[in-house]
Amino acid sequence: CFLETAHGSFIATGSRDSKIATWRIEEDNAITQAAELHGHDHFVNALSGVTVADSNRILVSGSSDRSVRAWDVSSATCLAIGNEQHTDAICSLTEIKTRAGFFCSCSWDRTCILWKIGLENTGKYVLQPVRKLAGHAAAVWSALPVQGDSVLLTASADKSIGCWSLESGEQIGALKGHSDVVRSLTRIADEAFVSASNDGSIRCWRLDANSKSFECADVLLNAHDGSFVYTLDSAINTNPGTDGLAIYSGGEDNALRVTEILKTGSLSMSLIMH
Repeated sequence: CFLETAHGSFIATGSRDSKIATWRIEEDNAITQAAELHGHDHFVNALSGVTVADSNRILVSGSSDRSVRAWDVSSATCLAIGNEQHTDAICSLTEIKTRAGFFCSCSWDRTCILWKIGLENTGKYVLQPVRKLAGHAAAVWSALPVQGDSVLLTASADKSIGCWSLESGEQIGALKGHSDVVRSLTRIADEAFVSASNDGSIRCWRLDANSKSFECADVLLNAHDGSFVYTLDSAINTNPGTDGLAIYSGGEDNALRVTEILKTGSLSMSLIMH
């Protein structure tokens, strides 16, 4: 996890030894270890940066100990703890960037919880659960805000992608198409995203103007030669004939693969890196 703070740039890494290591990026781009953060008593599975109301950039962590913690990276101190909400391991964290202090945690307990990091009158930070999104039949692996951060998408082991109103917490839809666990989601536009699954496919979804729901626009089968596809990210792509984005995927085949989104909206595998 990369964090740009008022006190410099940091990278944070979480480990199965229950610790978080922070690394400072120096002006010459050298990377030196800054601190170790102790507090979790099980695997640290997820990290994310969150900008809070005072514009401070802090680190949040999620663990198999079922807790969420907020940290000041520059002073290596724990600011707040959120526990007794999830009943199983937390596997991912996602910042809601248009709402200061808001992020969500996804868990094997089949739920996604929306949190807010706030300041008490004493000046201390507090982690407040805002609402719990419950409706999946299996673990929730990851989440993605779309449509101006008014809708939250959740990828689940029940093979579906849940659609939720962030304002009310109500489930407003479920996207079907994958035949196995849905692992990861990444945004390619405010009304379009890509999903990855244990079924080995990558799917592109776009909001239909008439139905006002997401529809599968294209699918790349056997994206990693039949292996599980675990993670996705997107980046700018300057190749002609594309819509300006490339999708990076990591799978169980030990490969990082690059998929281009063509101007036609279809997916095209362009590069394999082992």
